Amino acid sequence: MRVPAHFVPELGGAFGFSESELAANAEGRMTGKQRLRLLANGFWYWLFLAFIAVMTAAVAIRTAMVLANGFGPVVVLLVGILLLFALALGLVWRWALRSAAEARTEAPARYEGSVSVLELEADNPRGVGSYLSHYLDCGVIRFAISYKAYRIMEDRQRWRIFYSPRSRRVLSIEPLFSFDPARAREQHPPTSYASAIAVFLFGLVLMVIGLAIGLAVGLTDTLVATFIVVGALFALVGAPLYALGIRWGISK
Repeated sequence: MRVPAHFVPELGGAFGFSESELAANAEGRMTGKQRLRLLANGFWYWLFLAFIAVMTAAVAIRTAMVLANGFGPVVVLLVGILLLFALALGLVWRWALRSAAEARTEAPARYEGSVSVLELEADNPRGVGSYLSHYLDCGVIRFAISYKAYRIMEDRQRWRIFYSPRSRRVLSIEPLFSFDPARAREQHPPTSYASAIAVFLFGLVLMVIGLAIGLAVGLTDTLVATFIVVGALFALVGAPLYALGIRWGISK
């Protein structure tokens, strides 16, 4: 087996690959562990899909029950929420199928050439704060990376990148120059926790939706309780975990 001469432990830790995985990718193969990681990434799509399906069914049943008592503003509200859930269901279903197909891919794709390391700020669609996202820009293709990987990459240098063809996730990477991790970190100062704040705000939005439905159909409704509980989990559990992920270099 050919072992690439440019395996760097710091890069392996930041991107989550080993020396043997880099060697396999260089030979045109994905390892079993890499396929499992791709499948695990898709697991969250299927979990989210199940959640949306349950919520869609709950809203549909509640809509039918309210409609049986006559048409009114509450029905319009519930139908609007039902349509949004149906749209989300279709999108997540498409992502889940694509992720499952990718796990069966035999060979990784490869890019070799100059790479720009980007940190882009975008306004929060909810109007509060902003997102900081990190990318490797290769001109014809762009890879989303974690904050930890962003800190370890040197800008405008030549790299060899092995990635999954469909989702364009970086599987492994090696430098084609004299790489210095300390020099790379000097290029990229620490970032903020804006994304974790956005997760917290998303949880609050879910809770507000639950309360709005509650005011319309009664606070004893199971659907209302579901929105409030899920929103609380996002705000009180999801946001702190996401912040820890940023701190540890797992989240973007």
